Amino acid sequence: MYKIVGVMIDRAVFSQYVRQALVHLDDPVYLNGHPLAELLIDPRGSAAGPLLRERILDAIDLVRPPAGIPETSSAWRCYRYLVLRFVQGLDGEEVARALSVSSRQARRDYHRAVEAVTDILWRGYLRRIQPLEPSHLDVEPDSLPLPPLLEDEIESIGAAPATEPLNLAATLNSVLETVGPLARAESVRFNVEVPMDLPLIAVNRAVLRQVFIGLLSYVISLGKGTRLGIAAVERGDSVSITLTCVTRDRPTGEWPPRADQHARLAAIRRLVELQGGRFSSHVPRGGELHLEVQVPIAEQTTVLVVDDNPDFIRLFRRYVRSFPYRVIEANLESEALRLAREARPDLITLDVMMPTQDGWEILQRLKSDPETRGIPVVVCSVLGDEPLARSLGAAEFLSKPVTQRELLAVLDRWRRLAPSGRAR
Repeated sequence: MYKIVGVMIDRAVFSQYVRQALVHLDDPVYLNGHPLAELLIDPRGSAAGPLLRERILDAIDLVRPPAGIPETSSAWRCYRYLVLRFVQGLDGEEVARALSVSSRQARRDYHRAVEAVTDILWRGYLRRIQPLEPSHLDVEPDSLPLPPLLEDEIESIGAAPATEPLNLAATLNSVLETVGPLARAESVRFNVEVPMDLPLIAVNRAVLRQVFIGLLSYVISLGKGTRLGIAAVERGDSVSITLTCVTRDRPTGEWPPRADQHARLAAIRRLVELQGGRFSSHVPRGGELHLEVQVPIAEQTTVLVVDDNPDFIRLFRRYVRSFPYRVIEANLESEALRLAREARPDLITLDVMMPTQDGWEILQRLKSDPETRGIPVVVCSVLGDEPLARSLGAAEFLSKPVTQRELLAVLDRWRRLAPSGRAR
């Protein structure tokens, strides 16, 4: 039985500890006194720092993609990022050049790579604080090899590219319709909390459906009366979908699942990884089965909407909800200028007819500031002020009320014209 180490911490805090430790990977004194050593190393002592370093390096090795994954895949790129940045000591810009990617793409790879290391260390932490009983072990779906024919099919299906940004909620709804009859026959109940306004994801729709049809079929097979909660949240550069399963008839000591079910989870993990995502599963104390799928967020264009009318901003968000645009908003001049400098949006829409401030002055300040003058500004106005707007540096002009077709036409045009590395 493993020693219980204090109170279980939040995973988000654990992730922050991992990021700190990676930056100081070659500083054993720092690592020796770091909270991560307390959580992962037993017994503690002067050797805790070097032992923690070895534990992290082992986790990096485990991120290395298995044989058969194309070397051009995002999985390989994330692994190489870890080695170049934290083992060889290159800085972020040097890593981007070594990987021949933009700084923006390198940042995305960084977040995914660190999450991969965090997942591995987190599972080790859970094993350490929980008793060594079958009901409390991580489910390791890749511990059994896939049959050769199934492996070939998984490789072929999973390599399908994402043809367009995907709305997760809509895709999950289609999956629930597919498995609904089977779930009702087995009295399995679903509680779904997946916001419609999550960022679009960069995953092939057919592959994602196969993943979740497989997971839900697996859950349904656990027995009548099973309850399943499905929740999704944005986490860094990915969307995390968690399935929490509670069975009515299964004692907690019966985990992990049978070998045939284990192989099913192994196939699902492979599909997720081939799409640039991560799959994990574990059973914490209490016996609930937790399945988590992390998928990359699609490349998005950031739009700063400057308008003091909340109804217009809500309408704007509704117009772009199913398209690859990330909306940030400002209703004060000071906030608009600050966000333009700090968030570096790809495009700004600006209402110049506001009762408490002069939008023309905001436009002039944006265009006179070296940090913001290069950001295209779309002026929105109820008056026909297009000549004035363009004379002050506006890239486009839209008359209010703005239709969805007009708005998307302008956004799409400037998205295509955006310099490489600007859209995100």
